[in-house]
Amino acid sequence: MGRGSSLSTTTAAPVAARPGAAHARLALQPAVFSSYEQFAREKLAIELIEDDRAAHEAAQRLCRLSPSRLAVDFETAANSGFGVFNGSLRLIQLAVDEPQRGIAPRQVIIDCFRADPRPFLELLEDDRVDKLIHHMLFEQRWAAIRLGVTINPVLDTRYAWQFLQRRLRNGGEWALPGYEEHDNKLATLVERYLGFALPKAEQSGDWGRRSLTPQQIMYAAMDVAVMGPLADRTLEVARKLGVEDDLRKRCVASALKTAHNAREKARESTDDFNRVAAAWRRARTREELDSLRRAARQMALTAGSWVKLDRLYEQLAAGLDG
Repeated sequence: MGRGSSLSTTTAAPVAARPGAAHARLALQPAVFSSYEQFAREKLAIELIEDDRAAHEAAQRLCRLSPSRLAVDFETAANSGFGVFNGSLRLIQLAVDEPQRGIAPRQVIIDCFRADPRPFLELLEDDRVDKLIHHMLFEQRWAAIRLGVTINPVLDTRYAWQFLQRRLRNGGEWALPGYEEHDNKLATLVERYLGFALPKAEQSGDWGRRSLTPQQIMYAAMDVAVMGPLADRTLEVARKLGVEDDLRKRCVASALKTAHNAREKARESTDDFNRVAAAWRRARTREELDSLRRAARQMALTAGSWVKLDRLYEQLAAGLDG
């Protein structure tokens, strides 16, 4: 796929609902969507970003929309190992969906192996835009250490349902007729509160491969596309219980604490800076240096290391050009 290409939403296969799921949904509230296929038709509009120019253009378009909320998700790949200090950031997925404000559903998928994600960082930090994330702990660590930003304010749907279920179990059942205790996985919440089964076959796929498959891109887009509708259902229950403000404050506090702890841990850790810098210094042509710079996007590098590498690149490029 080319720069800033759109992906057809017709490639995903239907996914059957778990036996008994329809009955469980009817016991709660009417399903928002009748099927996965209906959701895909109404909500999926995917833009895949694969180079730096497309990243700048897509970031500008998102900023011009002035969204009040932005769904965020990351996909990562194993490098010398798993985790934020060993793995690689492969995709950043962002989604907007505010029809009441004239903002049509759109999912922007940034391939960080091919495109610099930094044009989008201002949006991640913009305190005027609520970030919708499921299990914020993961994204916040990667953002703080690998991108050098704090994602905030956050509404974490995983944390939210842990919080809400404690209220529901302790006298709040009236706010959600037919409520039965459940886990807080994204697929579970989507099935119970949006009405369809969320495909998860690609969750354990190879995210370090050279070219991602259409199925992987579809999976990544779905994970952010569902967040707007799911946040609406989540906040609906929170309002009925009278805990929306408390929930929001708790999510923000948790986001800030997670980012702080991640930065503290980053100071004690090493990454691939020395290995990358040594390779760059051996470059004999500007073309070779630029190729090594692109390849470094697949390495385990903190945001601080990228600042130093940017300075080193300018010095080396000037010498090679001269």
